[in-house]
Amino acid sequence: NVNVNLDPVYGNFNSDTSSSLSSDNDFDTIWDTNGGCFFAWIYPKSDGENNFGFIASKVWNIHVREESSGFVKLQFGSQHTGTQGEWKTNSAVIPINAWSHIAIVYDSDSTSHDPVIYLNGISTPITEGATPATYAADDATDLYIGNNPAGNRTFDGYIMDVKIYRNVAVSATHVAKMASKINVDKSAPDMPSGIRLWWKGTASTGTDSSGEGNNLTASNMGSEVYDAFSVDVY
Repeated sequence: NVNVNLDPVYGNFNSDTSSSLSSDNDFDTIWDTNGGCFFAWIYPKSDGENNFGFIASKVWNIHVREESSGFVKLQFGSQHTGTQGEWKTNSAVIPINAWSHIAIVYDSDSTSHDPVIYLNGISTPITEGATPATYAADDATDLYIGNNPAGNRTFDGYIMDVKIYRNVAVSATHVAKMASKINVDKSAPDMPSGIRLWWKGTASTGTDSSGEGNNLTASNMGSEVYDAFSVDVY
């Protein structure tokens, strides 16, 4: 017996009104003091609402853009007073209608620092679109998954296994472990410390499994779907 599509995907964003958010201060200034990181599995169906589908945002943002021949680019923008730092992949490297693991590792303690953007556990060449100015705190803004605070950059597709780590250095070994399969346990070997959110996306639209109690509040999500991100063979 070969069974596919056994697990539900609750992170179904509709490219129009969906969002999931948290106002918890555990997500403030995640990128400073040794840096921080954002991990997720994504399944984009397009480049999203208004051609900028946001995977996550606060004052900083992570989004897909510039859909071309079935692929999209990934961009990270950091929070700074004055000029915001902007970096994006050199080419459209994330496939449409397929699962990919993304990771952003960044240390905002110096404006000379660039993020490292990983795709499926491997660092990807990036281009700096704007050099950041003075670092700015983001504690006055909520964390959004799948949209931005204005509600006009909705992601189109699925987002799962979101992990956010705050104020901790993350290595390539950590990222490779995270990308090895969906929902790698937070306490598994070669996983970093400092977790603040683990939204699995297989049980509900907002439950935090990190142990920190930082549940998300979801709005206008699509119905759960059953997608072939896992296959069990007996």
